[in-house]
Amino acid sequence: MTNTVGELPAALQRKLKRSLLADLKGEQGLDIYELSLFEWYARENAKVIEQMLSVERAYIQGQMNAGSENVNDSGMVAVEYYIKRARYADLIYMASLLEIYLDRACEKLALVLGDQNVVFRPEELVGDKWTKRKKFLERYGKFSFPETVWSDLRALILVRNNLVHEN
Repeated sequence: MTNTVGELPAALQRKLKRSLLADLKGEQGLDIYELSLFEWYARENAKVIEQMLSVERAYIQGQMNAGSENVNDSGMVAVEYYIKRARYADLIYMASLLEIYLDRACEKLALVLGDQNVVFRPEELVGDKWTKRKKFLERYGKFSFPETVWSDLRALILVRNNLVHEN
């Protein structure tokens, strides 16, 4: 005989939900390697940037040491462009990680609470996709975002949106 969760006795349902919540509290919202890999990428990219800057500075210094009146520093333009684009990509990626984290947190919370206990879903709320998920977690998860943390996240989102939509 198979039972669904809804057919379980109330005491067992509560125990199951408490167990699921305990499991979720210990679980990362992102893939376990996601942030570690991003940190590695950032370190490796910093090395590449430093190497690019070093080569260009040495080239410019070599021209100056040779007494060139018209120093060709066009390579610095390319390096600066690369740095700018890499930083933009990093910020956009971090905002994507935030979105993934909030999405997963909402999905897990809705799963634990059960459909019958969730009156609205994040996509039914008014606001941008991040604020909708924040409201959902606050309402159903009794979670609160400290204002300083949320203002930093809003700044990340604002800069990300400006980069993506306005460049």
